[in-house]
Amino acid sequence: MNVRSHLKPALLFLASLGLLYVGRFHWSAIVEAVFPATIAADWRGSDVPYKLAWSGLWISVALVFATFIGHLLSPEFTRKHARQEMPALIRDLVKYGALIFSVAFILRLIWGDHVSPIIGALGVGGVVLGFALQETLSNFFAGLALLAEKPFAHQDWIRIGDKAEGAVENITWRATKIRTRDNDYLIFPNSLVAKEVIVNYRQPTRLHAIRLTVGASYNDPPDLVKKTLRQVIDSVPRILKTPAPVIYVKQYADFSINYELKCFIEDYDSRPLIEDDVMHRIWYAFRRAGIEIPFPVSTVYEHRVPYEENGRKPAVHVQAVLSKVPIFTALDAESLEKLTAGARVLDFAAGEPILRQGEPGDAMYALALGGACVTIRSEDGSERDVARLTSGEFFGEMSLLTGDPRTATVTAVEDSVLVEVSKSALLPILQAQPAVAERMAEVMAMRRQGLDRAHQDAAVETKRHAEVQTATKSLLGRIRGFFGL
Repeated sequence: MNVRSHLKPALLFLASLGLLYVGRFHWSAIVEAVFPATIAADWRGSDVPYKLAWSGLWISVALVFATFIGHLLSPEFTRKHARQEMPALIRDLVKYGALIFSVAFILRLIWGDHVSPIIGALGVGGVVLGFALQETLSNFFAGLALLAEKPFAHQDWIRIGDKAEGAVENITWRATKIRTRDNDYLIFPNSLVAKEVIVNYRQPTRLHAIRLTVGASYNDPPDLVKKTLRQVIDSVPRILKTPAPVIYVKQYADFSINYELKCFIEDYDSRPLIEDDVMHRIWYAFRRAGIEIPFPVSTVYEHRVPYEENGRKPAVHVQAVLSKVPIFTALDAESLEKLTAGARVLDFAAGEPILRQGEPGDAMYALALGGACVTIRSEDGSERDVARLTSGEFFGEMSLLTGDPRTATVTAVEDSVLVEVSKSALLPILQAQPAVAERMAEVMAMRRQGLDRAHQDAAVETKRHAEVQTATKSLLGRIRGFFGL
């Protein structure tokens, strides 16, 4: 409790004690010394000093009592005792209401009927003061209405009309204070808040839908665009899987087909970051799928600029990347050129999954620029990082050559450029040179043994952890039984 809050009541208490002492022992002498004899005779036996002193004493006690009530209702005290915080307006009403009632009771008890004229004068003064403070009273009663109706609570994220949005920090007798995303306070008069449309982003639940609009070229089929957008949404961790995201064809605009993404989140405070994550990954996904994000129709295109000439630094030399992949070392120069012609160059953003364990596939990837992490998932659902890939390394060759599901999850750890070789690009080469498949099978067998060993290590580690947990629980039970815990 704040010591300074008791300073004024203490001073009033000491002053009242002094006045009580003076009235008890020196009042007659003071009256005779100050006033003429005729007036002194009337005031010598007066009880006014005693009433004033006792009034001061008890009013100081009432101040301490009101301060104590304010402490019990303070945010610090309620948080310490795990109780719901009371709005500031209610706290002030209870605190000052108790003080006013206590003071009125004390004055009535000590002064009796003599206090009635004072109360009547205060009533008249209150009417005059009410006319002078119409706006303030309007804010006060609007604040009471907001607290009674409860359209929002402490720390709810709200929007007030079209003026601003932020987290509710406090509701006082005059205003509502919200904290914006820029960490600034906006203070709105309660009367203004009561008149505006209030949108509460955390009621009735923390579930909130976000809508994003993306444009794609008329040359790109809507099915392809929707499939790509859905893959992007599924890859963003903070977007909920339930309710399921929905993608609409929104509009046939002048130069693009506009698609709307509707998905749900729980952390509205992080909405801009989540939207940025989605839009950030859409560019990379569209680039990989060959989907064009069109410019306005005033822009004229003569041809699609090749990847190596589009101004990106450094450029990727596809044939040089593929020539370093061990399973392609058996190819002659002509076959390698054919394979290069059928390969695709793909961009991935940091954090994007390139492929997922268990999914079907018919392509492999060579890492030209950037880095990636290989993760395997055990039978109990736990995941473990088993390798970190850098430029020049490759993965996914088993699915390319046999069609097996992916045996691991590979995620880009930084902005990366990969060369993709699909079954359709490799098929004519193997048909022309069947012996090449033998060299590829040898390299694959060696890498498969490495992955199998990693899976076994993960399973052993999981089993060991489970055994430790079981032994711990058994020993803990024996300890508790021995000590009677």
